[in-house]
Amino acid sequence: MQSQFPITRHLAALLALISAAVAMTACGDTQEAINSSSAVEDSTIFDDITFDDMDDLDYGATMRDNTDYAIPVTYDKRFLEDAEVEVLASYYSAIQDQDADLFDECVAEFYIDYYLENAYGGLLNSDAYIAQQYDTFQDQLDGADVAFALITVTSCTEDETAEDSGITYLKDMCAKLIGEEECEASWDGCKLLTIEPTLTDGTDSFVGGEINLFIVQLDGSYYICA
Repeated sequence: MQSQFPITRHLAALLALISAAVAMTACGDTQEAINSSSAVEDSTIFDDITFDDMDDLDYGATMRDNTDYAIPVTYDKRFLEDAEVEVLASYYSAIQDQDADLFDECVAEFYIDYYLENAYGGLLNSDAYIAQQYDTFQDQLDGADVAFALITVTSCTEDETAEDSGITYLKDMCAKLIGEEECEASWDGCKLLTIEPTLTDGTDSFVGGEINLFIVQLDGSYYICA
């Protein structure tokens, strides 16, 4: 697939979508961490709705809390696979623990290499990028150690034709960087997520601003582009 746009335009479009991940602003008020009562798990309020009807409901109708990973994740179970939830939790765990090895396992190599080169002139590596992200979150905690109490996925789309989804831009970037044939052979799909991280300083919890990121499936494995 050849694009009529230069690759730098792809990055600009994607950066516009995920800029909140680099410069996230906190929501004003302090609040308690979201707990399981805030999510609808296998909801009984839908007892009169058939399974087929559930598939037609918008995102958010069947929210669940998953505490199987280092950081709990709340999401609509119809839209995300367990492996996608795992890589999302691992990505933020890598930032929280400043774990470069885990971070490198979670992110799509073609994307992070190009992102670091073009957004920062090659001056940052994964370690520096993680440190920058850590500092951004730490600023919201007035210098306290970064700890994520919860990651809430507030929306999810995998429609490549959706306006401003950025999915087609990301796929085109993949084709440009690793080769069209290799990209087509390895690309198994992509989803655009909007998330709200809940951070805690050990006493109070803070819901941060919304962040857009992608989960891309390559050769059967899931990776983050953020």
